[in-house]
Amino acid sequence: MNRHTTKRSTTSSFAVPICMTVAIPTLGKSPHLRGLLECLKRQTFSFPFEVLVVANLPSQELRQMVQSIAANFSYLETGRLGVNVARNKALDKARGEVILFLDDDIVIQSDDLLQRHWEAHARFPHAVGVGGPYKLISPCSQWEVAYHQIAHQWLDRSRLDGTETTQLLGGNMSFKRPLFHFQFDENIVFGGSEAALCQQLVLSGQQLHLLPELIIGHSPEITGRIFIRKAFLQGKGAKRRGETMAELPSQHVNEWLHRSVPQLYAKHFSRGQQQRMYSFRPLSIVRKLYTMLSNLNAPSIFSSGDRLMERTSMPHIANRTSTT
Repeated sequence: MNRHTTKRSTTSSFAVPICMTVAIPTLGKSPHLRGLLECLKRQTFSFPFEVLVVANLPSQELRQMVQSIAANFSYLETGRLGVNVARNKALDKARGEVILFLDDDIVIQSDDLLQRHWEAHARFPHAVGVGGPYKLISPCSQWEVAYHQIAHQWLDRSRLDGTETTQLLGGNMSFKRPLFHFQFDENIVFGGSEAALCQQLVLSGQQLHLLPELIIGHSPEITGRIFIRKAFLQGKGAKRRGETMAELPSQHVNEWLHRSVPQLYAKHFSRGQQQRMYSFRPLSIVRKLYTMLSNLNAPSIFSSGDRLMERTSMPHIANRTSTT
């Protein structure tokens, strides 16, 4: 991609154009967030970039930490729960030609991630978005291994021709802002939160590309309870989009994963699909109450003691024909 070279007025002659915006939605609980920001500070990107950390819950400690990293790092608040609420806030405030979405449990192991995303957009000038897969960071639990396999099975089934795909992973995707005319569905709190947007883009005629060279480290904290909840919410999202669950992974790392996990995931995915959709949304009322009361005893990434949990973004498992 080419940088803007248009002549600027005298009043803005000292303004530096921002080429890329990195957006990180967060609840402020991830133990990996500070490390992620430090890695972004060390990026060897050829052009100016900005980092927007968008918190759903207000935190003065998080604000101070973000602002202390670098001058091009900014802290924003939404005042509402929901990863898509935070993503839309970033879209509204971003100044870069390209916006890269990362989750706060991402682990960057190279200094050229931004450069690789930028060059990928140059390779595919007509594509609205590009992204890459995840690789697990050790040590990881069996639940994390299982969820990781499901994510990549889903990605494989979303592929079209070559690198073209119908879906990207929410924690490692970037978009050209001039071609991006949609917003994320804020009614989706967790569970396939970016899948509906990718589907909307593809159905509108836009191209998405999944590139192996954009692989990125991922350190989710998945327990059995979180695994079941994600399966249920992904089933709900699939129903909203009129999709069905695809065949589960055929490659397994052990007997437990082979015999137990597919049935467990399918059971709770089906539960989510069967739940009735209501125009009245009691969850939105609970979210607003929780947001108002959150400052009383909200944990932060600076808390000590118990291991804190954080959401990981993983779309539903859908068959390839459902988004075409």
